[in-house]
Amino acid sequence: MPRKKKRRLTAKQQALIRALSKTKHLGKAAIEAGYSPKNATQSGAQALAAIQKTAPELLAKHGLDDDALIEKHLIPLLQAQETKYFAYTRQGKRLLLERNVAAHSIRANALDMAFKIRGLYVREQENKGPEFSVVMIDASNRPDWAAMRRAQPKIKVPGLNVTPTQAES
Repeated sequence: MPRKKKRRLTAKQQALIRALSKTKHLGKAAIEAGYSPKNATQSGAQALAAIQKTAPELLAKHGLDDDALIEKHLIPLLQAQETKYFAYTRQGKRLLLERNVAAHSIRANALDMAFKIRGLYVREQENKGPEFSVVMIDASNRPDWAAMRRAQPKIKVPGLNVTPTQAES
């Protein structure tokens, strides 16, 4: 069975990651990392794709494979608790009540981070569902149909001698 070739980041790829942390624009970061200014954004995107293929191996090398991330980091964060203090008065004495409650913000941030790492979020440009808008009309925006019927506008239609109220009945 052939050995799996270990991938390492090249010097340019490492420079690209450093430049991206400073500059959020992929093209500028690619030029700063040493890629050609001609089609720099495309070169940077291709380098990032190569880095993404290497990332799982690098994480595993440092003990951060999927199982370790879940067991050592995600599960404890999803079980995070915080202590809340409540002041109350009982029989004329002021007391401080202490309760351990679920730390929902920490739990939500842990799930958000896990989803981002695994690439489970749909990018905005990939989410091309039907585009429509919703218009809410409440009673203040509706026309007064009774008043419109009472107004009986004179409509002249050639060959027809009927007013709108006669035509409705």
